[in-house]
Amino acid sequence: MDGPAILAASMSVPQPRGDSATLWQYHSRSDLHSKVACWVVLYDLLQQSTLLKNHAAAGKIVWA
Repeated sequence: MDGPAILAASMSVPQPRGDSATLWQYHSRSDLHSKVACWVVLYDLLQQSTLLKNHAAAGKIVWA
């Protein structure tokens, strides 16, 4: 599973956030960390579950 490492890496380097372009590792009013967490959970599930991977390839599931 790569998800925890990907999430940690995405929060370990300060990035400009907001109009002021202030560098933040984490901003409590941003939902970026939860979006990254959702994507890495899906990534890990697709890596671990052959059934889910097959359903995704067949267009039987949608991720938005």
